[in-house]
Amino acid sequence: MNTPEIAIWSAMAGALMVLLVAAISDFVVRPTLPALRGVLFVLCTGSASVLVCGLPEALVPALAGFGMLVAKCAMGPLSSALSLHYLGIWADTNRDDPPTRRIAFWGTAALVLAGVVLGGMALAGAASPSHLLVATGGVNAVSVMLAGVVAVRAAVLGDRLARWMVLGCLCLAGMVAGLYARALDLFHGANWLWLLTAVSTVASFMVVISLTVQRNREQRKLRDLARVAGDGNYPVRVLGAGQLLRQVDDALWRSARLQRRCTVVAVSVPNLYQPVEGAGVEADEPILVTLAARLRRLVGFRNVVGLYHPRCFVMAVSSAQDARRGAVEARDIVAQLRRPIRLLGGPLETSITPTIGVGLVHVMVTGGPVLEIVNLAEKLALEAASHPQHWVATDWDQQANPPTIPGPLTPR
Repeated sequence: MNTPEIAIWSAMAGALMVLLVAAISDFVVRPTLPALRGVLFVLCTGSASVLVCGLPEALVPALAGFGMLVAKCAMGPLSSALSLHYLGIWADTNRDDPPTRRIAFWGTAALVLAGVVLGGMALAGAASPSHLLVATGGVNAVSVMLAGVVAVRAAVLGDRLARWMVLGCLCLAGMVAGLYARALDLFHGANWLWLLTAVSTVASFMVVISLTVQRNREQRKLRDLARVAGDGNYPVRVLGAGQLLRQVDDALWRSARLQRRCTVVAVSVPNLYQPVEGAGVEADEPILVTLAARLRRLVGFRNVVGLYHPRCFVMAVSSAQDARRGAVEARDIVAQLRRPIRLLGGPLETSITPTIGVGLVHVMVTGGPVLEIVNLAEKLALEAASHPQHWVATDWDQQANPPTIPGPLTPR
């Protein structure tokens, strides 16, 4: 390894060290599970990157040999497994997208198994170093493909941050290709390629970390707003009617294209403008924001949440699958939204318990006219406010003309 190449890999290692220090500092300031995941991601994946590029043995020749090969073969797939698992958590795959959840789960399990097998083969000397490194590079290439599938699918399902995660996966592909080309010494002396690899590596880490921090910040804001309203800070943007209808229409179109059912949900809040003693005259805005935060936490970041008009929220859950799933969601919505809301900012600290009615319209894969579907969901929500269980559901493909409001479905 020549001097310019040592400088390139040292600069990359230094940049990764700075990112690790930043992740550790964030964990010290805010010791949460997402912050700990950030530290483990940078530590494990960054260490694997530095090992594979060959910098440690170039700086300390005594490290070269058997033990370094075992570390390279094992740490690459194991760090990729950790990254894929964390990507599944970031993309919220446990909530409502079974195919992506299966990709993340089984992909992680397969990568862990591959890391153990390759590390064991290197330890036992069962194959030549070059063959083991080729196999390790192939495993990591598969992990990049799986991460790309998760990110692309999340973007297709409406996660706006996932579009940038796709860019991070492209940088990750450049990182893996360049690092294993260096480990196999395929392009001896190609310093321009190693510089491009180092830039891709640092760029992939920066994209992933920045998106993770942004997602964690959004979740903290939603969690805080879901508990208390009225502090004067409303970071949750609620869609208006025009933009809401467009996004619901997009969700219906995506569901039809993916051959999946979509559930359009309306939430009626009849007592939104009811005077609340001690809350001041403008209690409705913080109440709306708190309810929006609770709904967003329930349906995740990919699904549509907006305010159709005062007293009526509308959501589009694009991966709903059957009436039983809709029933569970309805019960969750009612349970979460009917919790008392603490109101701050008025003469006295007080609380209000919202009156809630939830209407669900399960739309088949053929879709339907968005305005009629939303209006039907609103009618169901108004009807549901007087039902004991506070929710009513129906299937759009079973509607007559004009559609009638059914009674509440009994969960199967």
